[in-house]
Amino acid sequence: MSNHNKKRNVGLIYEQLIRYTSKCILEGKNDKAEIAMSIMNDHFKPGTELYKEFRLFNALAQTYVDSENLAIRILDEAKSSALGHNSRQLDNEKSMLIRNINKKLDFPGFFDMRIPNYRKLATVQTLLNTWRNTSGITTPELAIHESRVVGYLTHKEQKVGVVKKPEVTSLSLKLMQEKLERKYSDSLSNEQIALINTYVKSSTRGDSKSLMESCKSIKTRAINALKKLSTEKNEKIITEKFDPVKKEISSLPEEKIQEADLSRYLTLIKLISEVENKDAK
Repeated sequence: MSNHNKKRNVGLIYEQLIRYTSKCILEGKNDKAEIAMSIMNDHFKPGTELYKEFRLFNALAQTYVDSENLAIRILDEAKSSALGHNSRQLDNEKSMLIRNINKKLDFPGFFDMRIPNYRKLATVQTLLNTWRNTSGITTPELAIHESRVVGYLTHKEQKVGVVKKPEVTSLSLKLMQEKLERKYSDSLSNEQIALINTYVKSSTRGDSKSLMESCKSIKTRAINALKKLSTEKNEKIITEKFDPVKKEISSLPEEKIQEADLSRYLTLIKLISEVENKDAK
């Protein structure tokens, strides 16, 4: 799973500490159990960044709601909280925790302990990590992570043991669409929103034909709009830069477009609209 390191998964480590402690008690190894409990008390104490993330982690992993809309609101609140954490301090605290587990427990297989709900814990931690650092991950991937966590919150997650490609639900599409509309929310036109919808469907369902046709149309209309501007007397600078700008527009990909390309197409739509409105006056 992308952006996930099981040794730095706060929920997973806590679960492993609990299981290790229980195992030691059952085996009569109370001294080792006490060491494990002291590690939990020292590192998961109020006021630490680790404790803050652990509480947020549990809110996403243990909470149940009966409404997808409420789950989405919880997700938004959780994201705001995650972004408010001190990432550097949190990373240092996790390193100290790992160091103490390795040193004090003297149990080489600790981090390899099998946890039944590992996938769920991994997804929650991956989402927290991704919110804080979106580099290297695409919007469709982020939407899938968020959709899975919403599934956990509403108890609509996939059955355990079923291994298949994540189903792209209407919720996944909604999350991704809302995220893009928020990102490019500067007075989006109906045409820009329509392009975002087409991009979302192409990215998550592999339906690239509609997106390719839309991109071709936008490029053609944008070049025509530039031609109109270049013929006007008061648009000398456009005339001088027509060829390089046309070349840049023509070079835009029409399939397998990335989010950066989407941003350029949204800008072209705005340009087209401005020219058309200018002609209408």
